Amino acid sequence: MKILFITHYGRLYGANRSLLDLVYGLKNKGIEPHVLSFEKGEIVRAFKKKEIDIKIIKSIPWIVVGLREYLFVPFRILR
Repeated sequence: MKILFITHYGRLYGANRSLLDLVYGLKNKGIEPHVLSFEKGEIVRAFKKKEIDIKIIKSIPWIVVGLREYLFVPFRILR
């Protein structure tokens, strides 16, 4: 069975450490894990070190916090 896991940041903090342990444990049980990350970082190196398939894709943040970010929404859409 193949399972896709998605992480939204590249640092190796609590959630990503747990994800790494989970994916590695499932790989040892015969499941074929694949990981998708939105940024490069420590997590990518950790998955590659354990020989787990990981791909990095670009992502555009859509969160609008204030007026300044709201004014840049058209440029984000064009990008």
